[in-house]
Amino acid sequence: MNYFIVLFKNKKKKRIINKFITKKKAIIAYNKLMKKSDEVFFEKKIQNAEECTFELGLISSIRELDSPTYLKDELGRNQRVYIDNESNMFFVDIKPYRVEEKLFDISQNKKITIKEFDKKYLSVTGLKIICILNHKIVLQNDTKFYLFSLKDEDEALRFLDSLTNYLNNTNNLSCMILKSRSTTQKKYLYDLLIKNGFEASVLYRQFTS
Repeated sequence: MNYFIVLFKNKKKKRIINKFITKKKAIIAYNKLMKKSDEVFFEKKIQNAEECTFELGLISSIRELDSPTYLKDELGRNQRVYIDNESNMFFVDIKPYRVEEKLFDISQNKKITIKEFDKKYLSVTGLKIICILNHKIVLQNDTKFYLFSLKDEDEALRFLDSLTNYLNNTNNLSCMILKSRSTTQKKYLYDLLIKNGFEASVLYRQFTS
């Protein structure tokens, strides 16, 4: 194989996504992945309790250009990029890449994307009220309640910001998002959820997401 699409995490190679013999097929696949990245509304920024950034690189075993490859850092500065311990590999291209983050659906006991969240819970009729309870997201539709979990409260708030952008882009006007984190609001939600069948142990339990 001559061309490789590689995912980098925090400037280090994480895994090879695909391999190609021809440059043409490699570029087509690379561009499709970058388009998919552009469509991500809620990107992964924390993994294994550490902040992370991702890049997608197209690299080759064939030297095509002698000029080095650069990537802008968080401050907009151009930083030269290398492939550690692989002197026979060369960058064709590398760009920031948005890896999609998921939230943990407690009722289904599995992780879902923001689009799956929309399809299952937001596309149904009725006004949906969405609020935060510590590191959890509470969704109410009429008399039905659903609970979702993220890594921590900051991630839950970030999810609500991403969800707001997503709803604006999809012209969904049937949702009301509340970000209040007051003690009074939390007590009200705990009492309301327990009254509607949620066990206190579930409300306080930490879920992996």
